[in-house]
Amino acid sequence: MDFDKELSKFERRNKSSRNAARKKALEVAARRRALAEKKRIDDEKRARDTRKKLALERAAKYMEDCTRILDQNKELVLRLKPISIHGQGDKLSLPPSLLTKLTDFDIFSSGTPLTVRVAVPNESYSFPSSPEINAMLTEEDAEHDDENDDFTKRYMKEISFQFLSWTHAGVIEFTMEEGFVGLPASVAAALLKNESVGRERTADPAAAKGQAGSDDGRMEVDDVGYEEETPGHLAWGAFDVPSCDVEVKLVALPKGNTCVLMPTPDSIERGFDRLPDVKLALEQSLIRTRSTLSVGDEISCWYRGVQFFLDVTDVPSDFDAVCCINTDLTCEFKSPLTDPEPSKAADQPATQPMSNGSTLGGKKQPATQPLSNGSTLGGNNYIAATTAEPVEKIDLSNLIEEPPTDMKKDVCTIVVRGNGANGKRRFHVTSAKMRDVFLF
Repeated sequence: MDFDKELSKFERRNKSSRNAARKKALEVAARRRALAEKKRIDDEKRARDTRKKLALERAAKYMEDCTRILDQNKELVLRLKPISIHGQGDKLSLPPSLLTKLTDFDIFSSGTPLTVRVAVPNESYSFPSSPEINAMLTEEDAEHDDENDDFTKRYMKEISFQFLSWTHAGVIEFTMEEGFVGLPASVAAALLKNESVGRERTADPAAAKGQAGSDDGRMEVDDVGYEEETPGHLAWGAFDVPSCDVEVKLVALPKGNTCVLMPTPDSIERGFDRLPDVKLALEQSLIRTRSTLSVGDEISCWYRGVQFFLDVTDVPSDFDAVCCINTDLTCEFKSPLTDPEPSKAADQPATQPMSNGSTLGGKKQPATQPLSNGSTLGGNNYIAATTAEPVEKIDLSNLIEEPPTDMKKDVCTIVVRGNGANGKRRFHVTSAKMRDVFLF
């Protein structure tokens, strides 16, 4: 009996030992599996972080490569306070310190036209923000990144997050006060197209002191005729400018050879599609006042006292902007009332280009000819809203009566020559209005 009891105790102790050993072995195995799983997760995390870091470096290098194409000097980036200046074109007024930097960097020796990018920075921006650049962070996209033919497409998408708005411009002078940049009306309007950009009017400090008791403290300005002032001079309170600092960066834009312009509906109503000489109407804007053309810009031109506005809808550049200095520029026109699809546009009763010239609004234009600075206009098919209708003839009975032939005092004679025909009419300077002269 004692032997059986001892045997039973031994078996229990042995069983308990086996269970403890088995439990300990299971715990060790579980710890090893946990350590292995943790090591696997850590390795995968490190691999992901490495891939993400390499992808971020690749995306950053891609942005640098695109920026390098535009850069004349990456150090010439300034944050300046905008104020309004006179001028109908796109030429800025910059501080003289920038001229010193340009001279130190020997920028002018290259002969490249001086062009800048003016942008309103997005203060909440962080790189990367665009879906296109974020797509570069995936391994699958990285393998096929080199197959992307449109090299700058992602760059343009990314800077649309980096800046609230931007455009390009030239430089008219270096006389602005340090810390400020003078913006003409067209550049300011381009930057203010984004409604989220704050706006203000720069008030003359001297005038503000004299009007301290006024409602808003702004200078009272007569907007009529401010365009006729000397370009580059301060235009206190003439128009709105961004209320925040803007980034001015020196860039080297490619020279343009073609551009697509779309007259605004208001310009169509004013008869832009019926102008006898579009080349003459655009000459002032593209030759005398413009240094650059950016997609989304609005340019203006004058013809016989009437102002027309046109939107730049396309330019042959990866950066949606070109330089129009010392280059042959062919302008194509797009109607705001026609379908943009070629298949549907072809069904419109549009005028067709002729072998010896082009047609515009039902009138035959001369063959393509270079302008005085080499810019080329004409030779393009313009789908106008009124091409199917004949040009409206002016009723001469609406003209004011001429003064008597024997009247010599206070009489002005207007002579118009062009298109193989001449016109001559006398007007009394006290009774005739300017509209009578333009109607003639």
